[in-house]
Amino acid sequence: NSKNGTYRVYESKAQTLSVKAGSAAASTSDLQKLYHKWTMQDLIPRQEYESYVPTYSKPWYWLVLALLFASLPVSLVIARRRKRQLLNPHIWLQRKLNQQLKACLAQAKAVIAKSPAEFYPFADACIMDYLQQKHGIPAHLALDDLLIRLEDEEMSPDLLQKIRSFLSAIRTARFAPVEYRDSSAEALLADFNHIVSQLLDEEIK
Repeated sequence: NSKNGTYRVYESKAQTLSVKAGSAAASTSDLQKLYHKWTMQDLIPRQEYESYVPTYSKPWYWLVLALLFASLPVSLVIARRRKRQLLNPHIWLQRKLNQQLKACLAQAKAVIAKSPAEFYPFADACIMDYLQQKHGIPAHLALDDLLIRLEDEEMSPDLLQKIRSFLSAIRTARFAPVEYRDSSAEALLADFNHIVSQLLDEEIK
């Protein structure tokens, strides 16, 4: 015991050992047995696997290959799009906002045909969502504070005045009598179309 410096001796009964002359064959007999386990066995008779069909001759194999090859162009397009999005995040954000504006423009007529009263919050939300995502302007700002922030963003005076008039008009019309709301909806729809078109034109320039 290396810890305390003591040791013990164990004794057993005497045993007789027999030693025989060795040979190369005897010493390698175990290795030969092991080698036989690793060697290739006899081939299976053909009649034993007549029902076996190679994988490449099955229809689903070629269908999977076709799907893989068909998905390669799609994967390439998605990868290139994500790469461009990472390299130019501002361009992709603007493209997304433009798509949202175009969708609002397409839905505006359907909304006003369904209910003129629903057009006012719809148009307000479209404009405010664009300004919030594009310029980081909070949606809870009052109209005057909103316009001050837009002036800091170097927006054109003409477009700024149109946004001022439009937001003021729709927020007034939302709480106006029903007759006034219904009669002013078409005019405000035209103003909405002009503002959205001008926003898109400015980004294109």
